[in-house]
Amino acid sequence: MANTDAPQGLVPIRSRFSSAAWTGGGNMYSVASSNSTSIGIGDPVVITGTADSTYGVATVVRATAGGTNTISGVMVGRVYVTRDSTPFVPASTAAYILVCDDPNMIYEAQEDSVGGNIALTSVGQGVDFIVTADCNTTNGNSNVELDSSTAGSGTQLQIIALSQVVGNAVGTNAKWWVVPRRSTWANAISSLI
Repeated sequence: MANTDAPQGLVPIRSRFSSAAWTGGGNMYSVASSNSTSIGIGDPVVITGTADSTYGVATVVRATAGGTNTISGVMVGRVYVTRDSTPFVPASTAAYILVCDDPNMIYEAQEDSVGGNIALTSVGQGVDFIVTADCNTTNGNSNVELDSSTAGSGTQLQIIALSQVVGNAVGTNAKWWVVPRRSTWANAISSLI
């Protein structure tokens, strides 16, 4: 049976060291109205070096894909201060979001399978993510995927295992467990296993 093609960005699963399941929590961050890119649930984000003047929380933008770019966490929800019920943050919209910013969190992500599929021999190796399109404006989910062509050479994330869900198999659109290797909250790039 073929894997379902349903990218959702980076989905928190559990802590790498304590094995505690993700509880659904996150810390509040701000998105400035000057932000030019929509941010969806599952999108990796990075702090900008400034903070919101109302609550003093760090301001973030969607993280950039590719080797040396860091992430601060992953958007897991939106804080509603008005009647707006949009699950994502449209471009040029000021908002507050919840971010899973634990640098030891394991995330599930789908591979893009462009240029080949990720192999089991890539477990323990690095991989980058790729932004194929802005978030899904119907359900608010991210369209970020693992860039399969960087498996073994990427440095943003580290492949931990094939995702342990029924029906998932190595091949096109496989889901993998990954951890951040380039986090703004860690002292240095985390080493490979």
